[in-house]
Amino acid sequence: TVRDRAPLNKEEFKQTVQSVRSAFPDLCLTVESMVREGSVVVTRWNVTGTQEGVILGTPATFLPVNIAGVTWTEFEGNCVAREWLSWDAQDMLKVLGIITIGSVD
Repeated sequence: TVRDRAPLNKEEFKQTVQSVRSAFPDLCLTVESMVREGSVVVTRWNVTGTQEGVILGTPATFLPVNIAGVTWTEFEGNCVAREWLSWDAQDMLKVLGIITIGSVD
């Protein structure tokens, strides 16, 4: 998924982090690699966790997720000016049984 929308304000960001941490209390983020060129930093990362709380209205499934992604961050001075995030949200939703994709018999 690639999002190109207005950035979250501080309160929206805080709520998003709290929601994800509540759903995945054992969340573990591993930075696989980072590359910097000028004002841009590209980070390849991996997240693992177990859904032990509600996410997107879905009760705990106690299923593990393993998500890989890339974040492209552009800085202006010491501040993040723009950020693009790419990861396979559809795969996570399939693993948790929130959506199903496949052939219809």
